[in-house]
Amino acid sequence: MKKISSRYTFFHKKVFPVLWFGFLAVFAVIAITSGAFRTDPMFAVIPCLMALFGFVLMKKLVWNLVDEVCDGGDYLLCVTAGKRTASPFRTS
Repeated sequence: MKKISSRYTFFHKKVFPVLWFGFLAVFAVIAITSGAFRTDPMFAVIPCLMALFGFVLMKKLVWNLVDEVCDGGDYLLCVTAGKRTASPFRTS
């Protein structure tokens, strides 16, 4: 069977969210420890809004992606979280 899914699905589903939320956490910790949020409360509000936006966007568009898709000729084999599902492929 030929794999037809992207090689970067793991990056999109696992690595990018860690980078996104990790960067926001580091930014928030630096803002708190330096006292920047006391002078301007937006240093606390913006990372929270970005985290909420990132969570909603990733929940709707990224985390429900199939991990791997293989072409089996007249069917597609989809693998999500170790669960394999074959779906018929129709050309008409």
